[in-house]
Amino acid sequence: MNRNLRRLLIAFTVSCACYFGTWFWYQKGKTASADNSNSKPIARLQSHINEVQRKPIARVIWENISKNETLFVGETIRTSANSEATISFLGTNTMIELEPDSMIALEEGQGSFALNFLKGNMFLRKKEGDVVTGEEQKELVVKVGNNKVNLSNAEVSLSKKGKGPVDLQVFSGQAKVDNQGKTVTLDKSTIGKLKEDSIEKDKVLIEIISPQANSEMYSEPSQLKNVTFTWKPIDDNYEMKLRWGHNRKSFNKQVTTSVAAKDGKITQSVRPGKLYWQLEAIPKDPNQASVKSPIYKNKIIPKKGTILLEPKNQEKITFRKKDDLVPFSWTHQMELVEPTLQISEDPQFKKVILTKNLEENESNFSFNIPRDGRYYWRIFGKLQNNTQESISSKINSFTVFYKQKLPPPVLTSPEIGFQVTDEKFKENGLMLSWETVMGAQKYKVLVWQQTTEGAEPDVSSFEVANPPYRLQGLNTGAYLWSVVAVDDENQESNPAKQFSFSILDLPEIAWEGGVEPSEYFYLTGKPSLYLRWLSNPKINATQWRYRLKRESKQNFTKWYSSNKLGFNMYLPEDGRYEVQLEALNQKNEVIGRARTKEIHVKQRPLLPGPQFAEGLPEVLQSDKRGRLEVSWKDIDGAQKYRVEVLDKKGKVYKSAETDRNIASLNRLRPGSYTVKIQAVDKYKRLGESSEVKQVVVPKKSSIRAPKLKGVKVK
Repeated sequence: MNRNLRRLLIAFTVSCACYFGTWFWYQKGKTASADNSNSKPIARLQSHINEVQRKPIARVIWENISKNETLFVGETIRTSANSEATISFLGTNTMIELEPDSMIALEEGQGSFALNFLKGNMFLRKKEGDVVTGEEQKELVVKVGNNKVNLSNAEVSLSKKGKGPVDLQVFSGQAKVDNQGKTVTLDKSTIGKLKEDSIEKDKVLIEIISPQANSEMYSEPSQLKNVTFTWKPIDDNYEMKLRWGHNRKSFNKQVTTSVAAKDGKITQSVRPGKLYWQLEAIPKDPNQASVKSPIYKNKIIPKKGTILLEPKNQEKITFRKKDDLVPFSWTHQMELVEPTLQISEDPQFKKVILTKNLEENESNFSFNIPRDGRYYWRIFGKLQNNTQESISSKINSFTVFYKQKLPPPVLTSPEIGFQVTDEKFKENGLMLSWETVMGAQKYKVLVWQQTTEGAEPDVSSFEVANPPYRLQGLNTGAYLWSVVAVDDENQESNPAKQFSFSILDLPEIAWEGGVEPSEYFYLTGKPSLYLRWLSNPKINATQWRYRLKRESKQNFTKWYSSNKLGFNMYLPEDGRYEVQLEALNQKNEVIGRARTKEIHVKQRPLLPGPQFAEGLPEVLQSDKRGRLEVSWKDIDGAQKYRVEVLDKKGKVYKSAETDRNIASLNRLRPGSYTVKIQAVDKYKRLGESSEVKQVVVPKKSSIRAPKLKGVKVK
């Protein structure tokens, strides 16, 4: 016991020592990495997609970086398989875009910033907007092995796979590569392969004209973008293909058909998002090698106009004073150049009363509308691309009233002539709704029962803060209702245009099979529904009407009529439907109503394909007389089976029907065939087909070909 206890104590002591040693080493490294007072800031993370990580020299643990964090000399930056990063270098006119699975190290050069490109794909481009000039400007040098690349405000891409060389492509400007004192200049007409101790310079054979590398293009919402790829025409002995995709790994899986290389253009429809593409010139001489352009990257952005928030479309605004302001507010869905707000008296904007240039971050504005009337407003601007294409918001309208008296409200629901059963009214009441009135502090809901002409109605008034209002406590009968708007001085508007509704004491129509949700299986090839209801002695109906609604739709179909206690109709598709039913008298008045029935319409499943009997060979062979015997397993519900022999063209050569699970087909001519079996259900529908088996009828058959009578051959 004492011996085992000593062993446990020794193991515990060693474990604790290892833990505290590791913790002390981690904290020391963490403190060192957090203290960047001795390191120079070199760049900042301008934007990123998913996690981007960095690792200082003194540490082995990677840590995540957030947007706008400063990056220091000595740090290594990397992206994962699904992350990207845009890094802006301080004191330079350059920013870089790191693609997935890329890594760089930040270093300090003599009077410049240095970037050591380790792996992946990287695009260097000029900053947009303000640029650095004068003494503050610094150069950015990219290191690749013993090569130093001075960019001089050039736009270039670098790509490295594994341990291979680095491909350097210049898209604009010049890049000077210093290799141990030897300088090589690259421009967009050349491409370089940077190795550890050397550089190879090749001429670019396919000169791309458009689209330019890393440029952005815009497409209409929910539509493909037709992009025209152009190049400087080359030798007529070549044909050109376009390879494209939405990342570097899959971009060459989509290939266009070839065009003559001298044509100089290919047009292809592509979906919005990132676009990687490459042109490949294929020689007509098979002994020559094909030529590929560098891989270009672009971005296709769907156009999204500004969303107008206030005033709402078709809103009615009431003012008391001539100097009252209409508040306008909006939100941009994408950055616009020179956004502009316009207000007009007509939807074609021929009578514009205001054109205001907005700041890019401006989102609200107030303006005094000079007089009553209906007005239209929009916000438009230019897209951030070279074409300066314009995009506009939707055109919203609003109406201004400069009146002391509030305008009458506009009633919305229930619709005129709405009918509700007494049972439902007692259960849920009736929800009355109307449009709000600008300036109204409260509303009065007026309800009265319809009376004979000349009789004074008994009007009930209900005070409401805001719509809607739930009406309750009424008896059966026909009613009218209206609403009056009341301002803060208790001045009332004129009553709204009155709507009518009726509370009916209607007997209920009973569905055959009950009102509970049920299923209906149709047998036809096209979806259909057969539904019946029961006769009610309390309902003396001359006809019935019904309508349906798909579960995914908001509105019911039009009413259909029936003179019988049921209907049978075709439907556009399978699915869940709601069915409403009403009984009508000779005056087309509703005298009965059924509760809404939910029914799931779907096709009755076909019988499955039979399985051939066990032991049958893969290839069936007839006897010498052309007789073929086939057997299979029985199918539950099958009334009979249909056996078909098909020729090489897939046409039925022989067929037979049987009520057993075995069939014989006789007098087959020599040749190769296939055989299949289908079960027939009690509704005389053919089920699914069995697997197809090969059939061989030997040539040494005793079945002779038919003779032609009366034909003589000279």
